[in-house]
Amino acid sequence: MRGNGLPVLLELLILSILLLFFPPQTAGAEEQIAHEYQIKTAFLYNFAHFVEWPAGAFSSPSSDFHICILGKDPFGEQIDAITRKPIGSHQINLSRIASVAAVQSTYDCHLLFIPRSEKDTIPQIVARLGKKPVLTVTDQENAAQSGVIITMTIIDEKVRFQINRKAAADVGIKISSKLLSLATKVVE
Repeated sequence: MRGNGLPVLLELLILSILLLFFPPQTAGAEEQIAHEYQIKTAFLYNFAHFVEWPAGAFSSPSSDFHICILGKDPFGEQIDAITRKPIGSHQINLSRIASVAAVQSTYDCHLLFIPRSEKDTIPQIVARLGKKPVLTVTDQENAAQSGVIITMTIIDEKVRFQINRKAAADVGIKISSKLLSLATKVVE
């Protein structure tokens, strides 16, 4: 599945430029975290536009696009804003998953966000998913070495990301060269 291309790329580029010139102001820790996850919500939404899932990843051409958040949800209500937004011919459906055991058995995730609170379970999550075409995303540093596909990090008070291209290819996910060119690091 490919997104609408140029308009989404422009959104991502505009967001990146705004963040370069208008970084988050020094505020209380709670406000900074809320702002960080507001930006990460936009990144999750845009990542999905630059990824192609293999045939069979969706039950029908118009079935929902499932974004799953594992464990303690760091986004709060902010991420609810993207529910029912389009990803190609699909609409976003958001699920919060309580445990690693439920990742494979209960939910059919297309994008799985693994928060920092689950850092110790990342290898188990990746192993549990196996070859299932799930775009795994985390904000836990150095997660690419554990097989997570996209790792968001904070560099100079800005959200950046790394991509594990090999992990994506291993599960049949193709990442657009446009998205790869915006990554701070691509792991082969």
